[in-house]
Amino acid sequence: MDRQTKTVSLSDERTVSYLDCGDPDGDPILYFHGSPGSRYEGWFFDRPARERGYRVIAPDRPEIGRSDYHQNYSLLSYTPDVAEIASEFDFDQFDVVGLSGGGTTALSCTVALPNRVTTVGLVCSWAPVGSEPQLANQRAPLDWVYKRLTALGPIPFVPAFSILGLAAQQLSPETFTVKLLSGSLSNADRRVLSDPDRQRFMTENTRESVRAGARGPARDAYLRYRDWKFDIADVLCPVKIHHGTDDSFAPYAFGEYLHDNTPTSTLYTYSNRGHLDFFTDLNTVLESLDADSTERLD
Repeated sequence: MDRQTKTVSLSDERTVSYLDCGDPDGDPILYFHGSPGSRYEGWFFDRPARERGYRVIAPDRPEIGRSDYHQNYSLLSYTPDVAEIASEFDFDQFDVVGLSGGGTTALSCTVALPNRVTTVGLVCSWAPVGSEPQLANQRAPLDWVYKRLTALGPIPFVPAFSILGLAAQQLSPETFTVKLLSGSLSNADRRVLSDPDRQRFMTENTRESVRAGARGPARDAYLRYRDWKFDIADVLCPVKIHHGTDDSFAPYAFGEYLHDNTPTSTLYTYSNRGHLDFFTDLNTVLESLDADSTERLD
């Protein structure tokens, strides 16, 4: 995957790394990785995007992977970067897809770039836990710790992500994914991670997220636990929400909340699926981008 990495220079001379996947002549999608995560996730789109006629650009966010530091990085200050990246490829309009913490980025782009984003795909997406008390009881135990740290700013997140990155670099893929993370995995995700190829990918993806150190992914996560500074009710284009009922990283209640608060959304419910299942089946996600509906689909 690293051999497929490309870079683009922004107007302020910062460099953004990305993967270019799918059909080179297809309809454009910007894909936003999880938190932690990296452009490597775009690789899973390559075959289904070719089959369905989509071109997928998957950038690393600031100071993640090979992308440069952004001094004033916030959810909304990142959207001009997205606009520049899209313009580099002559994408006047484009769809956005975000997985997990990347769903937050997809939504912020939709609010900030309403004339350019045409459809949003949210895959096991995070929800605004920093501003919505009703979501508090839905968080995983580790998320309670991160939410408390948010009051102290992004710096306390750095040691946690340093340890995570060191574990991914030093431990075997099986030990890192199955044993170290076992307390956070649902039964569905344990099933996915019984595959050694998935173990290797998750480990490599985490390693790549901290390539430049822990500061980038730590701030990226911090932004998702605090107030997002925008209202998802302002999203006007179609929103396709894909969420599994056995997701312990982003509970199903997050998907329900997003559906209830974005009037243009469709909620696709996947029984007994977890957080990691979607890496093995993105066809439904891509198919939904063309569907014209706003309802709940089981």
